[in-house]
Amino acid sequence: MRLGSPRVGGKGFYVEDPKDLRAALDEAMAVDGPALVNVPLNPRAGRKPQQFGWLTT
Repeated sequence: MRLGSPRVGGKGFYVEDPKDLRAALDEAMAVDGPALVNVPLNPRAGRKPQQFGWLTT
């Protein structure tokens, strides 16, 4: 679940399982500095239609 980001002095988290999301968010909020939570999305999941075409490219 952890992804390091030492170059900017923060911490990063990579979450693939939804059950791990809450823990990653809680830990990211506790970081004294920048934090990143990376959650990959399913490219085949249904998407809300966008008003502007460039938002979906």
